[in-house]
Amino acid sequence: MTSFDTDAIVIGAGPAGAAVATRLARAGARVLMLDKNVFPRDKPCGDFCAPDALTEIEELGIGELPAFRNRHHIAFGALFVEGDHIVTSPMPAGGGSVIPRLELDAWLCKAAVAAGADLHEGVTFLRYGAVENGVEIDVRTSGGERRIRGRCLFGADGSASLVARQLRGAGVAEENRIIAVRAYFAGVEGPQDVCDLHFSAKAFPGYLWVFPCGSHRANVGLGIAHKTLPQEKPHLRSLLESMMRENSAVSTRLKDAQACSEFEAWPLATYDARLPVADGRVLLLGDAAGFIHPLTGEGIQYALLSARFAAEELARGGWHDAACGYSRSIRREFERDLGVARAAGRVISNRTMGGLWMELLRIFGSQARTDERYARLMGGIMAGVTPTQVAFSREALLGTMRAAARRMRRADLVATLDGAREACLAMRARPNETRAWARSSASAALDAVMAFVSPETAAR
Repeated sequence: MTSFDTDAIVIGAGPAGAAVATRLARAGARVLMLDKNVFPRDKPCGDFCAPDALTEIEELGIGELPAFRNRHHIAFGALFVEGDHIVTSPMPAGGGSVIPRLELDAWLCKAAVAAGADLHEGVTFLRYGAVENGVEIDVRTSGGERRIRGRCLFGADGSASLVARQLRGAGVAEENRIIAVRAYFAGVEGPQDVCDLHFSAKAFPGYLWVFPCGSHRANVGLGIAHKTLPQEKPHLRSLLESMMRENSAVSTRLKDAQACSEFEAWPLATYDARLPVADGRVLLLGDAAGFIHPLTGEGIQYALLSARFAAEELARGGWHDAACGYSRSIRREFERDLGVARAAGRVISNRTMGGLWMELLRIFGSQARTDERYARLMGGIMAGVTPTQVAFSREALLGTMRAAARRMRRADLVATLDGAREACLAMRARPNETRAWARSSASAALDAVMAFVSPETAAR
């Protein structure tokens, strides 16, 4: 490997890395794909593949695999708030699938190798540096450190990306992190084509999920924002287990279920428009770039899409202009959707207003029960097929206001006002944290607004 020369160096053989390797190799490029693990390997994740992700997977040649054709299909999504069932709605765009990453990543990695990519496992990335017309990297293998030179470097090494840390000069900010934990359970009761989302003030902003993956098995997990007001750092496994016991809807689903894997926790880096996604001949893909939806935690479809955008820009502009073209594609395709989601995520990170956020979710659900189009809009956002900003469209806002008016006629206004008063007192007792939350929310909102002015303005 000391004298190895290639066109594309891909760090990470997960969905983003394998997808870009497949597309580049098919186009005739020489591709070297490096990963610190040995495949097949597991990857902690919720495992849900949205309709757009399934389309990208099929384009990579996975659609012909019998195991993919027989994958577990999800037709409905169910919303629960504080243990109460609010609504069950059909999944948009034909539904999604829950595919364990142990299987999915192995399929994608094999597709890349079949396309002509050269895979080296058990290789740890150390650093990169620019050279004339290319990039060189240092890696550690079982035989010691090696240096490799290529025309372009793709960082697809996950939320803890070393490539991203070097490109951006820092790690992931706390306000851009989600932390999550999950385990697989066997013997899960209830419908096997319904994904359950459970929201509770004690684990907000975030949610508990039950995602069936076939044969009465399910991926059960919990994700929550890392930076909140007040700042709390719960023990995730303990919080998940307590919610599994205390939430009647979850405990009914899991009453005879047994864990068939270890609980695994992992961090997620969410989108921040102010951070670069490329520089020179170095491009960040998927989780490494923070392409994770700040509200849903969905990342697989963004990983696959970013790989496609990168490959398309290379085909269009060549190796020398890859970073500029790719950055423009990301601003055009992701910035509005993920920017609005980030702003909303920063606002709801105020846990002192947990009662209000739970009431808002009930309002969404009550309108979705009676308005099929509204249900498709909101369900599409959760499934990743509808941009987040649609929640603020005239149609969606009118539906939300109608549902709010119906509930307010029945609501206990005294309790609502008392809750607002308690939230104000809680924020007043934490002036520094409250100011930091307000500044962060305003900054994220400004970024979201600028993305709608023009891509060029937003970039500046």
